Amino acid sequence: ALPDEEEVWQQIRTVYRSVFNGLRAELAASPLDGKADLLAKMLKAIQLDMGTQVTLTSAAKCRSSGKSTGVNELLQCSHYLRRQIALTQPKMILAMGRYAAQALLQQDAPQPMSKLRGMVHRVEIEGQSYPVIVTYTPQLLLKTPADKAKAWADLQLAKQSV
Repeated sequence: ALPDEEEVWQQIRTVYRSVFNGLRAELAASPLDGKADLLAKMLKAIQLDMGTQVTLTSAAKCRSSGKSTGVNELLQCSHYLRRQIALTQPKMILAMGRYAAQALLQQDAPQPMSKLRGMVHRVEIEGQSYPVIVTYTPQLLLKTPADKAKAWADLQLAKQSV
């Protein structure tokens, strides 16, 4: 007998949670790496909990062995990301960084963050429209604390778009 739909979704949520908790533990293991803590604080500031209300995923769904993900790989494999979005049906997508934005918004060339931030983009996937807010990655914010005010404005916009 096949499991019912709710059972399947519960399993999927559990997988996401398990994968994310593994990532969080991995990031937290390094005393010099505060990316996970900063992301958790950013989301908590807009009343979202990383462990229960947020699905964290990478825009890079495939990569060449031993290489960092390039623009072509992001675009070639973006159909996996789009399918994941269609299956999970998020209320809002927070794209952290230019490359995540490029993969989601299907851009041939990356745009500067100044042109991507501060607005609600929409992405159409399988007949459904999703709001996309582009902001900085926690890694960049740790290197450039002056951009935290811009990230805060993006988070406020994200909160309003839900």
